[in-house]
Amino acid sequence: MTTTFPIETERLRLRPIAPADVEPLQAIYAHPDVERWIGPELAADLDRSVQEQIALQAARGFSMFAIEDRATGVLLGDCGLQPLEMKGPEIEIGWDLAPHAWGRGYATEAARAVLARAFGEWSLDRVIAVIKHDNIASQRVAEKLGLMPEGERHAYDEQMLVYAAYP
Repeated sequence: MTTTFPIETERLRLRPIAPADVEPLQAIYAHPDVERWIGPELAADLDRSVQEQIALQAARGFSMFAIEDRATGVLLGDCGLQPLEMKGPEIEIGWDLAPHAWGRGYATEAARAVLARAFGEWSLDRVIAVIKHDNIASQRVAEKLGLMPEGERHAYDEQMLVYAAYP
């Protein structure tokens, strides 16, 4: 199924990640406050990760999307869907924002738009989020989105909380 891009919300524009996003995303992911939640691996191998997202977008119609401020065009981070640990079979939703964009509701706004597509045109029957135990801000985002706690699981080399959403 073909999605029309960009996906726009009141304040944000979500579009497929492109090679030109590597440098600005590198700056976001390498920030110590962001790296604390995503780990150093993603920032270290961002070229490969961006290529995986481009391939996922072509194959599935969704991926992690670049989040831009609609008013300024500034890249704020990413939000989207991908197979859990890029292996699946479960589909996870995730969000990563630059620290200057934290606390403004951008993650919730972007993820809400992604979930609407997930359960609409992409016809998914379940989406999960895996969140570190001490990432209270992301747990709050998950709860604002209506994701329900479903226990824990080992993912990304550590024990994580699992939240799930259904249509």
